[in-house]
Amino acid sequence: MSGLPEGVKPFDRSEIEPCVNCGRGIGHAGDIVFYEVLIGQVVVDMKSIRRQVGMEMVIGNPAIAAMMSDTTRIGYRLPPSRMIVCQTCLLDEGLTVADLWQRYIDRQEAVLEAENAEEEEQE
Repeated sequence: MSGLPEGVKPFDRSEIEPCVNCGRGIGHAGDIVFYEVLIGQVVVDMKSIRRQVGMEMVIGNPAIAAMMSDTTRIGYRLPPSRMIVCQTCLLDEGLTVADLWQRYIDRQEAVLEAENAEEEEQE
């Protein structure tokens, strides 16, 4: 499509999911915008941080200790969690990142419970 800003990527219909908040389709209220939210988590690498702090304490200078360190790593990125949110939910309800994350977790737990119940019925 011409006229789109650089970096704009298409959104395929296979990527559509129900809104993480209301569970309805993305256009249920007639809005032409919806949101794809990615939430990433980073797990702290305490061993690396302790090593760096120890070096800083021994050397007495954080900048020199950082140059002498064998790593700059302070954590590990986990794969991001992706969710779709309709504009009505996001703007009208004033959802925060914490709200979205909790709803995402709740939906994932519900899916797992349904799968477990289905497996138990089959046994």
